[in-house]
Amino acid sequence: MEKLDMAGFEQHIMGCLLGLGVSAGLIALILKVHRHHKWTSRKEELHHTHIVSIPRFGGIALVAAFVSVVLLFRAVLGQSFFQEAECWKVVTASLAMFGLGLWDDFCPLGAKRKLAGQLLIASAAYFLGIGIHKFQMPFLHQIIDLGLWSWPVSVVLSHFQCVSLLAWGVGAGFVSNGQ
Repeated sequence: MEKLDMAGFEQHIMGCLLGLGVSAGLIALILKVHRHHKWTSRKEELHHTHIVSIPRFGGIALVAAFVSVVLLFRAVLGQSFFQEAECWKVVTASLAMFGLGLWDDFCPLGAKRKLAGQLLIASAAYFLGIGIHKFQMPFLHQIIDLGLWSWPVSVVLSHFQCVSLLAWGVGAGFVSNGQ
């Protein structure tokens, strides 16, 4: 059994608490402003069937939490955090996905355009080096090289919000960057 790194554990707890605080505070602010100004009067869409008006800018709170945690780790870990190219790639791809969603909040893109944008961003992330190249079969300890299937598997999984799986190769036996 591996020894628990308390310094790393404490940094992760600080990141979680900071992200929670920032997102909760901004969500409360967004809800308050929404109730007062009725921000998001958009025509009904097939997948938006709420009876009451729902604010569409919750993603702003989530990206603010994400950026605050990135900046926290930059402050705690110093220069080394952003010297790793994968960190920049993950941050950039995540912010690009956020930008697409925010664009859709202000000006409806439609499902086909939004899906095309998401697949384009996920493909760009893959070709920048964030991808699943090998897969380990659970319980069998057999590693399968995905070869040409690496790109579609990486893009499909990133579309399902698995950016952390793609970036760090954790959980479900994924091994990123061909290692």
